[in-house]
Amino acid sequence: MTRTIKRDIPGIDIFKFLMALAVVLDHFAAIFLPDENAIPVAIRWAMEGPVPFFFITTGFLTYGIFDDKEKLLRRGLRLIRIWALWILIYLPTDIFSGFGSSTQPLRTIITLVVEGVTTYSWPLWFLYAMAWFFVIESFLHGRPVLKRISRIVYFVSFLLYSYGLYHYDYWLHRLIVLTPIKVFYGSQLILFGYYIKRWLDRAQGGTAVLTASLAVSSIVLFVFNLPCWNSLCGAAFFLVALRIKARPRKIYLTC
Repeated sequence: MTRTIKRDIPGIDIFKFLMALAVVLDHFAAIFLPDENAIPVAIRWAMEGPVPFFFITTGFLTYGIFDDKEKLLRRGLRLIRIWALWILIYLPTDIFSGFGSSTQPLRTIITLVVEGVTTYSWPLWFLYAMAWFFVIESFLHGRPVLKRISRIVYFVSFLLYSYGLYHYDYWLHRLIVLTPIKVFYGSQLILFGYYIKRWLDRAQGGTAVLTASLAVSSIVLFVFNLPCWNSLCGAAFFLVALRIKARPRKIYLTC
């Protein structure tokens, strides 16, 4: 176990616990509090950062396998198996509900393929996006031109999906429905974590300025209802987690 892991993992895992509760709150509010104004502004801002936080954490913690094609592929295939198992667990509920009383079976199949979700298994897009990211990265290993193209696709998808999250546009909505743009959005967030790790390995000094910049930028974008604020919020939370100097204990994941 390296000194970096001993120092960083406790803070990350403390925040993973807090972020998991925030995700539950976000989903609860989406279902039972349709009026977002019923939620205090500060809480509304904070509870949108956890999902990007988890993707960024994934990229940060898997930094060491990005140069290993076999490890990337194994991780991707393992995540696909986990995702498929959970789809099967959710299947009886979907069947019982008639897949949300869908009158378009083809639409259900397309959504499963491009997003990895069904009517009630929509949280599984997180696993699905991670799985395909690692599989795709293993395929891109040793192919620099294709890797550059993938980075462009990820980033453009990230911008488009970030916009579509809080601004409804008919044609953009159709694009999101029919393409794996959500998977690529998650892929870009994973890359953010990878680049944060690479920057920390090369940079001198602390992360206080970067953390504050991300948090302030996120708040400004949130206030003016501009895209990407939730991703910057998640990145700021992640950097705060890295600064926690708690000692590793049995309750924390330390390996």
